[in-house]
Amino acid sequence: MNTLNSSSIMQVLRSYMPFLMMMVVVAAMIMLPDMAHAATDQGEGALPFEEPMQKLNKSLSGPIAFGLSLIGIIAAGAVLIFGGEMSGFLRTLVFLVLVIAIIVNAKGIITMIAGEGAQIAMYIDANTTGLVSRIRDLG
Repeated sequence: MNTLNSSSIMQVLRSYMPFLMMMVVVAAMIMLPDMAHAATDQGEGALPFEEPMQKLNKSLSGPIAFGLSLIGIIAAGAVLIFGGEMSGFLRTLVFLVLVIAIIVNAKGIITMIAGEGAQIAMYIDANTTGLVSRIRDLG
């Protein structure tokens, strides 16, 4: 005879516990979407270091930094190619300059290759616009 006792019920509940907990979390996320306002930028309560960090980001990604990093990459590459025998310390410094220049220049290179954002072209057919203006004149 098939009887249910408390130990078999607990065993079944333990096997489904991760799934049940996940369902509770998903249900809470669906029912309480307004609690996610902390993730949005409302401009209120900005941290004190955000403005200096934004200024640093602008200065490290501007045209002067782009030019200096290009000069650093070219100079480090020339030293590595034509430098001959260098000590380990000098070679490490040249690699350090090269890596820093590449890191600073990464945003500029990606922008140069991929563009700065979505570029949506608007296509206007001259024949269609002429037809629309003629219909307006007739009406």
